[in-house]
Amino acid sequence: MCVLWLPLEPVKKENGTAFMKGSHLWDKLFMRVRFTDGHPGGEAMEVNGKTYHAPPDVNADPSAYELLQWDMALGDCIFFDMRTLHGGLSKTVPTETIRRFTLRMTAPDGVIRYRGDWAAGERAEFEAAGYREGGALDGDFFPRLYP
Repeated sequence: MCVLWLPLEPVKKENGTAFMKGSHLWDKLFMRVRFTDGHPGGEAMEVNGKTYHAPPDVNADPSAYELLQWDMALGDCIFFDMRTLHGGLSKTVPTETIRRFTLRMTAPDGVIRYRGDWAAGERAEFEAAGYREGGALDGDFFPRLYP
């Protein structure tokens, strides 16, 4: 899966998303972390036969990682592999919403794979709309970009 991130207003790199260079090549899957969760440690868990690891605590030692961030102007965009570790580096919850457009894209044969309790909110929405584990990524929630 790939993601297109397009700012709808100028964004200073300190307020945007940081990317851990090369992390998509580590052959390792990571649990998602939200801003409000900080970057907690945790045990790896297995979901659908795949191991998901807690992401490293980047805020504890940012200099240990090669982090990429950019000031973004209108017309700029970032296109990245979803396996790339990314997120905000702030140790506090953001006080402003960054207005942006995000588009996630997958291969035509992509299927739904629920990945653990950290995505329970999204899973409830999908299941309420009739989407099940292993189901096709199509329909109202997953419009086709190009037939």
